[in-house]
Amino acid sequence: MDDFSEKNVALEVEIGYRFKKENQKLLTEARTHSSFLEGKEGQDNSELEHLGDAVLTLVILDISYEN
Repeated sequence: MDDFSEKNVALEVEIGYRFKKENQKLLTEARTHSSFLEGKEGQDNSELEHLGDAVLTLVILDISYEN
């Protein structure tokens, strides 16, 4: 088991939720900041961060529109 897998398991234990096996790569990506990957292979969480920002903006706009 590599370091990322061990940390994923530790996170799952801490939050009391087991991610599906097919989501393990996505979980690792979500936990990986771009500064960690400088000069290394891998996918960081920047795309997920932008997606989360867009969803949050949509929710805020929806609530604002309703009021």
